[in-house]
Amino acid sequence: MVSVKITEEVLTAYLHCKYKAYLLLTGVVQEPSEYEQWLQRHDQESIAAATRGLLEREEAFVASVDTSSSAKPRPHNWMISVCCAA
Repeated sequence: MVSVKITEEVLTAYLHCKYKAYLLLTGVVQEPSEYEQWLQRHDQESIAAATRGLLEREEAFVASVDTSSSAKPRPHNWMISVCCAA
């Protein structure tokens, strides 16, 4: 009997299509389809654009804060978290 490691990718594929999971386990499917590549690229570009937009808004906000007063603005420790399900 051959032991096989069930990965998250295989489990997700099985939930969508049992045949695709079989193909992944047997090594037939090695690279994503053209559509999947486009979708991954699109997701990455969208995340990058959203991150740039948020950073630009933060820079504009920080620039608009009056720094002439004696009180110094506190540094921001903001974190941006983006999650996309494939």
